[in-house]
Parts: sequence; C-alpha cells; structure tokens
Amino acid sequence: MSISFTAMQNALLANGMYEITEDTRLYAELKAYDAGFQTLHDQLDELLQEALIPTAVSYGLEEKNCYLVCISAPARKKKEENCYACVVPLM
Repeated sequence: MSISFTAMQNALLANGMYEITEDTRLYAELKAYDAGFQTLHDQLDELLQEALIPTAVSYGLEEKNCYLVCISAPARKKKEENCYACVVPLM
C-alpha cells in the first residue's frame, strides 16, 4: 500500500467511526483517491527532476538551452513559441 492510502486509512481508523475492509465502498474510494495522489506525486517528481539542471533528462534541458540562447541575444528578435524565457519578459 502506498503512503497516502495508509495515511488516509490510519486517520479514519483513529476516528473509530469507520470500518475499512476490501469489500467496503470506503476502501474503494480511498483506493481511487490514492490513484489520483500517485499520479500527482509522479508529475511533481518529474517537474522537480526537470527543474534542476544536474538531474534534468528531457524538457528541462531544452528549456535551459532555450533560456541561455534567449537571454544572450540582446535584441531577442526571434521569439520561440515554447520557450518560457522568450514568452516572459526579462525584468
């Protein structure tokens, strides 16, 4: 079981009002929440990995490269559509 499922289950069991077994609707609902939390957790892990240059393996490297090209060009005549540095003005 995942950490989020266990945490939700423990919080509800501590209340003393719920019975959580595999054949209850509450168990199914907790598993559904857990699946959503796992998806969110995976997306946040990827975002954190790509945000740091030493750990980036995909789009984080592309953004770094685009950013360096954009800020090094004084006139910035050509703006890239998918580049955060080109879209957001420098302060």
